[in-house]
Amino acid sequence: MEHSPLRVLEFYSGIGGLHYALMSSGVEASVVAAFDINTSANHVYRSNFPRTPLCQRNICGLTVEYIEQLRGDVFLMSPPCQPFTRQGNKADDKDNRTNSFLHLLDVLLKLVHKPGHVLIENVQGFEVSATRDHLITVLMKCRYTYQEFLLTPTQFGIPNSRMRYYLLAKLTPLKFHFTTTDKPMTILPDGIDGITEPCVAPLCNFIQPMSCSEEDKLLVPPEVLLRYASILDIVQEDSTQCCCFTKAYGHYVEGTGSVLQCNSDGNLEEAFREYLLGGKKSADSLVKLRLRYFSSAEVAGLLWFPAQFQFPCNVTSKQQYRLLGNSLNVHVVSVLLYRILFNDCDKTT
Repeated sequence: MEHSPLRVLEFYSGIGGLHYALMSSGVEASVVAAFDINTSANHVYRSNFPRTPLCQRNICGLTVEYIEQLRGDVFLMSPPCQPFTRQGNKADDKDNRTNSFLHLLDVLLKLVHKPGHVLIENVQGFEVSATRDHLITVLMKCRYTYQEFLLTPTQFGIPNSRMRYYLLAKLTPLKFHFTTTDKPMTILPDGIDGITEPCVAPLCNFIQPMSCSEEDKLLVPPEVLLRYASILDIVQEDSTQCCCFTKAYGHYVEGTGSVLQCNSDGNLEEAFREYLLGGKKSADSLVKLRLRYFSSAEVAGLLWFPAQFQFPCNVTSKQQYRLLGNSLNVHVVSVLLYRILFNDCDKTT
């Protein structure tokens, strides 16, 4: 029997990570509406998905009647993470940035045509929040079966640490093909492939060739090395892990992402020894290592955005890093969609 494509509503669409994950999953589905209030993110989204209806409006203003008319079979969403992140204020449901997600949950309760499938992505820490508890209460009232996960791309062979919370839900009578638990799973259920740990690819697979002048523009400035060298996470091309890239990457140092050692002949331990023996007055030994930031294209690659993804030419480097820092890993979400959430649907691949 021929099926119509699933109608997908993409909330907090950002730069299109969820959309790319859906495409990669091979599920017969179409994004019929995307929603985000961020003008910079929407500019990038429109550039990459010009045919997708994109609504730049506050999600709190979406009515039950409006969502009902869209007849969404699938809800994909990545709500603001700042109320739950370890670097944020952890105000949880008291943070105004949570209001739109709480509004969506209220809408979901009142919908007659509820989506058969739901995927939610957020940061680690969401799983112990009051907002999460409210989410579970709503899902139970609406007769959804759900499973939560805490997963990082290194478990999928990608050399980037980015632990994230995922919730997948199916509306009764749809059900998962494994026994669900009331605690987040930290690995995929038995019998589900797609995970490749511990065979993690080296960073050289994601590093783009560039000229010396292009490389020079990404070098960590000597004054930054002099002040922050001790807290830099320095990786090499053969490394199989780098730190999570945040929206402040390239402008703040601590906890925002790794830097790459370009001079492979340089000895990192010896350079730091000289730096410390010099009374931290000179960063000359570290400068010789040619430590640079990852380019935004390389960060996008580590987040598994496809080669065709592009930033419009008028999006600044700072904006690119900020938008990527707020995005998700496309491959991890794609595996969750294909192997778990949509296992009961026809695939195109």
